Amino acid sequence: MVSFRGKLLPRRPKSTRIAGEQSDPRALLVIDQNTEASKIPTSINEAFTGPDAHLWKPSIRKELRSYIRNYMWDLVIRKHQKTIGCRWLFKIKANGCYKSRLVAQGYTQ
Repeated sequence: MVSFRGKLLPRRPKSTRIAGEQSDPRALLVIDQNTEASKIPTSINEAFTGPDAHLWKPSIRKELRSYIRNYMWDLVIRKHQKTIGCRWLFKIKANGCYKSRLVAQGYTQ
């Protein structure tokens, strides 16, 4: 809640509080994605060998450490069962932070 002229009003998203803003936030999102698309790797090999490898490697280490610290997985070897595949997703946040996520492939869960 926000106090305005002695009244408590519900908090609104920042984009609706800016006076005179006429642009569509979805259009801004597309513009941001297109400008950063060339920097974002699509695989772990691209992340390790690309020009921003020195920025992606710490992000990948941080993600793996969080899995180990939180006991998120166990390595189990089974000969007669299918394993769940996974892949890495990479994103550059709006604040310039490099984010890596290891996700299970949804169709095999």
